[in-house]
Amino acid sequence: MAEKSAASDFEWTDERKQLAQANINAQLPTLLEHWEPIIGRKPTHITLRLMTSRWGSCTPKTGRIRLNLQLGLMDPRFLEYVLVHEMTHLWASGHGAEFQRLMDEYLPNWRRLRRDLNREMVW
Repeated sequence: MAEKSAASDFEWTDERKQLAQANINAQLPTLLEHWEPIIGRKPTHITLRLMTSRWGSCTPKTGRIRLNLQLGLMDPRFLEYVLVHEMTHLWASGHGAEFQRLMDEYLPNWRRLRRDLNREMVW
């Protein structure tokens, strides 16, 4: 019989959700203070929630950013990458040439971070 994977053993308890939220909330002020002047825009609102297929999303028209709660239990560099990615959408919708140019300017190693993040376990 095959062993169960760690992902199948993981359960989002209230305690884990609270820990993930607390971790993100503890990092966000410093990250925003650093990145807002660099990017030149700031989100109007940031929401944390469990997502099954995305690390984050942005609505440029309203300035709202949503971040996957899972980021709060992961290496902090991934939260920073996703936040910068979503804040870049405040300037450039989609993932075309302008978006990539801005990401290269803001976070030159973003492609490696994206690759590493996408290799991480999703619960």
